[in-house]
Amino acid sequence: SSLSIPSVMYYVARKGAGIEDVSFTDGNAVEEAAAFAAADIDGNGKLDSTDVYYMMKYCAEKGAGLNPRTSRG
Repeated sequence: SSLSIPSVMYYVARKGAGIEDVSFTDGNAVEEAAAFAAADIDGNGKLDSTDVYYMMKYCAEKGAGLNPRTSRG
């Protein structure tokens, strides 16, 4: 499955509100780990506003016709 920026924002907001039972998938641990790793843009082991920022920055640069970095962080 693919992740969208709004789904990552929703995940980050719910975690920030103290809700622990948050996931991207229907409970499949392998898929959840893969989704988490894909969304953890800076590779620090947690999803936060910095990861969302990097996603949005990439989209903005790509939309402006630039060649954004695809490496993490």
